[in-house]
Amino acid sequence: AVTSCCSKARRWQLARELFGAMPRLGIPCDLLSYNAAISASAKGPLWDHALLYVQAMQTGSLRPSQISYNAANTACEKAGRWLTSLAWLRHMSVVAVELDRVSYSAAMSACEKTEVWMHSLSLLHHMLRVEATPDAISYNAAISASAKGQQWQLAIGLLAQIS
Repeated sequence: AVTSCCSKARRWQLARELFGAMPRLGIPCDLLSYNAAISASAKGPLWDHALLYVQAMQTGSLRPSQISYNAANTACEKAGRWLTSLAWLRHMSVVAVELDRVSYSAAMSACEKTEVWMHSLSLLHHMLRVEATPDAISYNAAISASAKGQQWQLAIGLLAQIS
């Protein structure tokens, strides 16, 4: 709980230190503490630690949840690591974790931030095919990606789909 509070207060470094101290203090790391550490990593410059925490869960006795994977994918998005984000989506499918709006939106935003607009639109179309209903965040990422790719007609068409 303390790790989560630190993360929410944008004290990501303190959250990571507390999480790292838990085993030394004899406190077992559970799913909630891992998820808090993953979320904290997403907010700081050590975004790749979020991925390492999920991998540590996989090699240990914990099964990462959809929240764990989405938080790690959000870390990729915040760091603008679109290739890693797309690879993370594929990995989630391989380990049978359901992809939801958060999963797709994080990857779409990572693509949008790095101006690979075609990937963002492809993800939106895939969402629609698999019935993962896009929300305002999904459409905003696709519209922004279209605009950055100077695809204003696509952006207008997407805006019309929202209405």
